[in-house]
Amino acid sequence: MTPRRISPSPAHGSDADVQRLQRILHHLPVVLFELDAETRLTLIEGYGLNQASSATAELVGKTAREISQMLTIPDFDATLRRLYAGESVEFTVGIGDEWFETRAQPIMGAKGRLEGAVGVTFNASARHRAQEALSLSEARYRAMIDNIEDGYYEVDLSGKFTSVNDALCRMLGYPAEELVSGQLRSFRSVTPSEDADRAQRAFNHVYKTGKPMRSIEGRARRSDGREIVVELSVSLRHDAHGAAAGFRGIVRDITDRKAVEEALAQRMVLLSVLEQVDQELSQTLELDKVLMVALNAASVLSSADLAFIGLVEGDAIRIVRSTSQTAGAVGRTLAMDHGVVGRAMRLRQGQYVPDVAQDKDYRPDVAETVSQIAVPLIVHDRLLGVLNVETTRRGQFTEATFEYVQMLTARIASAVENARLFEQNVGQLEELRKLYGQVTQLEQLKTDMIRIASHDLRSPLGIIVGYLDILTFDLEPVLSEEQIGYFDAMRRAAERIQRMSTEILSLERVNTLANQPRVTVSLNDLVLRTLVDYRDAARQKDINLITQLETQPLHVMADIVSLPEAIDNLVSNAIKYTPAGGFVTVKVARDGGQRAIVDVIDTGLGIREESQSRLFEPFYRVKSEETARIDGTGLGLYLVKRIIEQHGGEMHFRSTFGQGSQFGFTLPLAGESA
Repeated sequence: MTPRRISPSPAHGSDADVQRLQRILHHLPVVLFELDAETRLTLIEGYGLNQASSATAELVGKTAREISQMLTIPDFDATLRRLYAGESVEFTVGIGDEWFETRAQPIMGAKGRLEGAVGVTFNASARHRAQEALSLSEARYRAMIDNIEDGYYEVDLSGKFTSVNDALCRMLGYPAEELVSGQLRSFRSVTPSEDADRAQRAFNHVYKTGKPMRSIEGRARRSDGREIVVELSVSLRHDAHGAAAGFRGIVRDITDRKAVEEALAQRMVLLSVLEQVDQELSQTLELDKVLMVALNAASVLSSADLAFIGLVEGDAIRIVRSTSQTAGAVGRTLAMDHGVVGRAMRLRQGQYVPDVAQDKDYRPDVAETVSQIAVPLIVHDRLLGVLNVETTRRGQFTEATFEYVQMLTARIASAVENARLFEQNVGQLEELRKLYGQVTQLEQLKTDMIRIASHDLRSPLGIIVGYLDILTFDLEPVLSEEQIGYFDAMRRAAERIQRMSTEILSLERVNTLANQPRVTVSLNDLVLRTLVDYRDAARQKDINLITQLETQPLHVMADIVSLPEAIDNLVSNAIKYTPAGGFVTVKVARDGGQRAIVDVIDTGLGIREESQSRLFEPFYRVKSEETARIDGTGLGLYLVKRIIEQHGGEMHFRSTFGQGSQFGFTLPLAGESA
């Protein structure tokens, strides 16, 4: 930086002296100036002048007031008055973006008048900016501290407050000045003795170790005398030289949190009791034990002086379990309108009376009772009885107590209902056993009758059909067409009865199929054997009968009577419901795994969608204009499904009305798990 040099008047000395002074000032980081008696600037010289201040030369010859209008000089008038009064002054001068720290020494005459002044100034911009930054940082830090929700404190090494924020003042109910500079300066003034000692030990520990403590729990005393629970941190505070100066930390009011924690802890205890009650109630169905467990639990949960359980008997309540031998004694009967208990029963709602003296319905069971809780036992909207607890200690019952008694009552009600049902069921069990024996005998009798009836029908039916054939053959030449129709109708009816008896016998056999021996059979052989039986029937209806068999025979474990019958039923149905000129295809294939598939596909009438869900019900037949003339019993598909399921298989089908149907099943191959 090039020094700004202003030449003085000759009165100030020789040129050599001036040049020597300039050289000295050129190497010193200061600026020298001189004022005359009128505070007019007569000299300004030195290295420290800012190069940017090109107007510095214009200052020479101007008075201090004129200069103050060109530069920034805070509190100029006060500074100037002190200078005229003969005092040395220190002030700051702002030139552009630079700041100079200035000191001026007055030169006083014999009469005490100002004859001039000399002074020095040096560039203090860096320090000024640092101070501004520090002030800004402190302001921001203070604003942050003042705006946090938690309290903030600073104390010295003796424990006296040196700084607090607004949140701490609100927390304690004191203004800041009373804590920092008033009578309450020590933290002990707002802390109970025991907690103050704990805090002091924390201060000592932090001082010795230098390590902060993040959480210390204790109590603080508010201005209104109320104590709050607080959590505070402690860390060491240092002065500008790095020496320990005190402590600082955050204070948080955790009174509400502690209350919640305590309530939660109490709730966990009570829930544990309820869990234990559940376990004990689940292990017994004896009514007396249920009542004992319930009453003990009610006494524990409520700490009641009197507790009893009453059950509804007719139009009254009879006390069946009680903790008292006098008031609420076992066997005592209460009317349905008896006091708070009666109100709970009448309204079907739990009743909590904090002060029985204020309740018009209260009836004294215990003279000293203060509070009462009565909750009805209700299951499936049916009133079973009531649980009643009373206490002689004011404040013993709370809303939480009422809640837990209600929770307990819900469990008791279900347990009582189950115990009562169990007692009834025990009495009915023997009757049910007797009835079961009778039903078993009747079922066996029914089965025997069906089997006998179906079997015995076949012989007379054979006789009837035989004689019908003889009569038809003998009388056909003389019978009219209408009379021949009568004979045909009788033959069809006899054949239908014969088919029905055959299917009933088959169904009866399927019911015992699990006990029938199984052999390995080839599905290809079973299908070919069935198709041989239906070649003529298909030819008579002009139906094309097609087979698609697996090249390698597929073997299954089967009952040699029922499985062929199932295939026979599917092929018979397909031919029956397929019009002339149609196709019936029987396929045997492997599903790619360890199961065989048999499908019977026709191009017949098909089944309407609304009828498909009932196809496998016994005796169900699709009723439509197209099937009205086709005979059937409605047992065929039901019988097939039972047979396939008894063989460990599954049925499947799909059908489109007017286009045809596909019925089939899958079976596990021989040697595979069914």
